Amino acid sequence: MSTIKDFYDVVIIGAGVGGGAMANQLAGRGRSILMIERGPRLPREADNWSVDAVFHTKKYATKETWRDRDGKDFNPSTYYYVGGNSKFFGAATLRFRAEDFEDLIHEDGLAPAWPVSYAQFAPYYDIAERLMGTHGTAGMDPTEPPRSGPMPYPAIGHEPEIAIFDKKLREKGLRPFPLPIAIDYHQGGSCIRCRTCDGFACKLGAKGDAEVRLVNPALAKGDIDLITETFVHRILTDPSGKRVTGVEITHKGEKRTIAADLFISSAGAINSSALLLRSANGAHKNGIGNNTSDQLGRNYMAHNNTAMMAISPFRKNRVTFQKSLAINDYYLANSEKPYPLGNVQGLGKLQGGMLTANARWRPNG
Repeated sequence: MSTIKDFYDVVIIGAGVGGGAMANQLAGRGRSILMIERGPRLPREADNWSVDAVFHTKKYATKETWRDRDGKDFNPSTYYYVGGNSKFFGAATLRFRAEDFEDLIHEDGLAPAWPVSYAQFAPYYDIAERLMGTHGTAGMDPTEPPRSGPMPYPAIGHEPEIAIFDKKLREKGLRPFPLPIAIDYHQGGSCIRCRTCDGFACKLGAKGDAEVRLVNPALAKGDIDLITETFVHRILTDPSGKRVTGVEITHKGEKRTIAADLFISSAGAINSSALLLRSANGAHKNGIGNNTSDQLGRNYMAHNNTAMMAISPFRKNRVTFQKSLAINDYYLANSEKPYPLGNVQGLGKLQGGMLTANARWRPNG
């Protein structure tokens, strides 16, 4: 687009999963909408599937420097593109369990209940699975919460080695199930079930990321202007602080203010918090939405996981797309521990150099 209007009905900050979903549902209803994305469109190119480019040189990750809780500098694995971090996600689209919204005892103490229940979220999970194109089989996950019907597409199926693994787990009394996954792997789809999905961008556009499944369809409905490589400095309010009146941006080297009736901050947990903190003013001295709690941006939890790899001298792993199976037998309190242990699921295909990218002393291969 060549021009930006001074006023819109809706301004959406961020073109990732949150912003893309909002745009998708609001578009085509006669409202003028502006989507603001900090990064560009991610090019579809050979390096999308390069271990060296993605994991070693980190070609696509932001070059920003952040500080951890101890004040130590680090470079985050964060991506600024249309589609956001979902351009590199593993495409798994599991729902939270009903118990996750309630008081839940963990090893470290009580996780207090959300102010909303799973039942209130369930209809939106239905919509999200349709939008993202989720494949899976309902009813096999032992902790699965209530749902209104089947998943949009059938499970993608296991390759032979994973099918054997599934069988052996069942023989041990466990209840593995097909991992719900958002890839374009059905009649007429473009997915080739390759080894460069989890952790990589898809140069075929076959992964259910936010650009492919949410933003592009929203733009096709009309009424939306998308501007990229645009930084939002702050949110502006009226003198009372009770009404947001505009956003201050820099676009193509020009600093300007955009007004709207409705503003949606969907820049991710960290950057939305940073934006609200940058927006401190006379009415919001500690940042917008932070006057009483002072908790804005605190208590953030990253994607906490552990990868386990087994090596067999007797069998070669010939699996190409192994991210098809999951186990939730230990998700809640279980026979092994009286507290939740989480979800177990297959990781994407490991290739030489992926695990050594963050261990410089190890040889590649």
